[in-house]
Amino acid sequence: MKAALFDTSILIDYLKDKPEATSLLDHCLKEGQILTCSLLTKVELLSGARQGEEKVLQDFLDAFDRIGLDDNITEAAGRYMSLYRKSHGINTADAIIAASTLVRGAVLYTLNERHFPMNDIKVKKPY
Repeated sequence: MKAALFDTSILIDYLKDKPEATSLLDHCLKEGQILTCSLLTKVELLSGARQGEEKVLQDFLDAFDRIGLDDNITEAAGRYMSLYRKSHGINTADAIIAASTLVRGAVLYTLNERHFPMNDIKVKKPY
């Protein structure tokens, strides 16, 4: 089964009821894709939550296969940082999300394509 990995930007739009994000997640589910996100996305979402929103976010994120760090992801992220930090200004979080995409063989959905210049992963800006 194919995996769809969602960057924080898409999930924020979904939580704000943006129709494009809702349609995207619905489409991926209908296609039978596994909905995934990095645990770093969970950190980013929780860090922006207002008091009282944490439970809603936890329930929402329970629908996703959350990808943590392992040796394969950390090694790939380190390579990405070495290759793209100076030339493209990527940060550690983006490197880990890209590495998670690579290791899982997923498609990365993001609104920030410039954060993911890697040519060995599939990146889609859906809207």
